[in-house]
Amino acid sequence: MMFKKIVGSLLLLLPGLLLQAQLKLPALCSNGMVLQSHQAVPVWGWASSGSRVKVEFKGHSYASKAGADGRWTIALPALAPGGPYEMKITSGKEAIILKDILVGEVWVCSGQSNMEHDLTSVTEKYPSLLADSSYPRIRQFKVPTAYNFKKPEISYQSGSWLAATHENIGSFTAVGFFFARRLHQQTREAVGIINISLGGSPIEAWLPEAVVKKYPKDNNILQKYKSDSLIAAIEKNDQTKAAAWGKALNDKDQGERQGWQQISINSPEIKNWATMSVPGYWADQGLGYMNGVVWLKKKVVLQQITEKTVRLVLGRMVDADSVFVNGSYVGNTTYLYPRRRYDFSGDLLKPGINTITIRLVNQSGKGGFVPDKPYALVLGKDTVSLAGRWKYKVGGVVEPAPGQTFIRWGPAGLYNAMLAPAFSYAVKGFIWYQGESNADNASEYGGKLTALLEAVRQGWGHQYLPFLVVQLPNFMQQSFDPNKYSGWAKLRQQQQTILQYPRTDMAVTIDLGEWNDVHPYNKRPVGERLFMLAEDMCYGGQNQNAPVFSPMHHSPIADKATCQGDTVYIEFKPDQLLQIRTGDQKLRRFALAGADGKYKWATAGIQANGKTVWVYSQNIKNPKVVRYAWSDNPISANLENKAGLPAAPFELQVTH
Repeated sequence: MMFKKIVGSLLLLLPGLLLQAQLKLPALCSNGMVLQSHQAVPVWGWASSGSRVKVEFKGHSYASKAGADGRWTIALPALAPGGPYEMKITSGKEAIILKDILVGEVWVCSGQSNMEHDLTSVTEKYPSLLADSSYPRIRQFKVPTAYNFKKPEISYQSGSWLAATHENIGSFTAVGFFFARRLHQQTREAVGIINISLGGSPIEAWLPEAVVKKYPKDNNILQKYKSDSLIAAIEKNDQTKAAAWGKALNDKDQGERQGWQQISINSPEIKNWATMSVPGYWADQGLGYMNGVVWLKKKVVLQQITEKTVRLVLGRMVDADSVFVNGSYVGNTTYLYPRRRYDFSGDLLKPGINTITIRLVNQSGKGGFVPDKPYALVLGKDTVSLAGRWKYKVGGVVEPAPGQTFIRWGPAGLYNAMLAPAFSYAVKGFIWYQGESNADNASEYGGKLTALLEAVRQGWGHQYLPFLVVQLPNFMQQSFDPNKYSGWAKLRQQQQTILQYPRTDMAVTIDLGEWNDVHPYNKRPVGERLFMLAEDMCYGGQNQNAPVFSPMHHSPIADKATCQGDTVYIEFKPDQLLQIRTGDQKLRRFALAGADGKYKWATAGIQANGKTVWVYSQNIKNPKVVRYAWSDNPISANLENKAGLPAAPFELQVTH
């Protein structure tokens, strides 16, 4: 009894004891961290004002003194790759011991959803990777989502370093992992990824306030968002409107009230349901741009079911779905972007006729099933197609869903809360994959990307910090109109402006996208193309400061266009041999415009020197502008280098 009283008294005292603890470290400086090799490495934290702090690492001791604000910093000398090591930090009677520390290469991977998408999201593309792989010397620190519109933060509220073991690898940024794996394989060193990404975020969210102030529209939003009460009011209003819309939807949904998920496909009442083709949008099948609920049913006839776990593969749906098998709920997704994959017990199926039911909610626009995606029931090695005719009935019709305000995407908010706290951590370079959210206002992007470059280099105190950009891939329906406006093409051109600055480069991915998915599966070649750029910039030679440059690692970038007669000649950089994509006979997707600005498709070819492209159209006299692959989805563009890397899309003024 006395023991219990003593323990209870200690537990009551524990909060006070914790409050007295003054020695603290940022979340980045924690167990399992990867420290950058071959350069000074800051270690920092907080202690009692004026107290002495000591760091012991690899048999050496380093000391500092906490300032008036309690912050201290100790710069470790340049470290050779290796580990694992322990680090001991002491201040007075307090001590912190960090374990499993590696020294190697550290890269920041930042941007929006295509950088954030993890390996789990591309499991079907790389199934063996998650099942069999373990890379304990590749590690990731995933920065928690946060925003601050008032000032830069000095530390993250949470976060930890995770090794790419079987248990953790699925949470790694897919692009970042494939980059890190190639880097690890090449250097045999540990690789750390600081994953600073957030889906949907525009570039202005990642810019400092000093830059945002140069853009009146962005600055107006930023100044408003400095009011906590305004943000709270906006969020409350959004929640109220969303709840009201959801209630109206459910109230009108007769299927929800009557339990249509329980109805078998063989029930007599199903005969009165209409039919629809899946995949396909219901606007194209007689329903128009209807907002509300549609219930759909599909008959699946099976023989024997032996699998313990079965998977429904349902492509992508617009917008939200709930799925049932023989009346039993098996999964749901609340928005349009994720791929639908629902695993469930094989016990829910039976020999003979089975019923798959989908309750599909369209919030606004064009609802339905995204074409050219897989729709199937997977039973082990057997696959039953679910494409074809489905029975359907409208459950209820409502007004379009109210728009939501994504506060976290506001200008400067992510720079302050997610990017700035990493500036004290030593890194090798910075990778940026973003732009989709800025395609509607592409004209400003080049200036903002340049400002981001400057902010990143200033933040890390490195004038020539390597900065790599992923150019946007192909996306959306193909267009064969050379005059059609393309925000994506314009943004790709804006992304190239970064190349005028030293130690920058761009991975071209115009061949890696999917017309019907803003989040393409093919993440491995994106990461590996980034690695090839980093290899040339940082790792090509024994001396990392004097790497070997290989033109074959770089996509051709149009440099200048000159005219002789009515034929335009285009030169590219870096200097390398060009080719037409294997299997094609002639170059495609070149267009010329004269003084009237009207574009016409043109013929093109590669000069005998193998390095220059000529472009000609009998319909254009005295050409003024030449374009290549200038559309949202120029999938048939086929100019590349001898290594098969695609040439970047471009628009160039012609010099006479």
